[in-house]
Amino acid sequence: MLMKLFPTAVIYLESALLHYGYTDRIPATRQIAIDKNISKSQLRIGYPPVTPFYLDGRYIDIGKTECEMNGTLIRIFDRTDRLRYFAICKQIGPRSFQHGHSKVCER
Repeated sequence: MLMKLFPTAVIYLESALLHYGYTDRIPATRQIAIDKNISKSQLRIGYPPVTPFYLDGRYIDIGKTECEMNGTLIRIFDRTDRLRYFAICKQIGPRSFQHGHSKVCER
């Protein structure tokens, strides 16, 4: 359902970790990465709860993969690249992990 609402979004952070089975903690909101230039008004929905992370459009496809789930194409960050990188940033500090734009977490 999430990908139908936000077809250009990429499943991100803890939502992606859950998808890959790296955590059993279900996030309170669906975390998605989207282009920072997207209209913010389309993110104002009641359900499902979504936490958007606005990324530069030039970088949003780095480490992204696509797969089919229940007949819907989903975009998700690849487990061996981007997710490992952000998991390391989470250990460094919550602020660096959450925003993903500090010098510590930039590539």
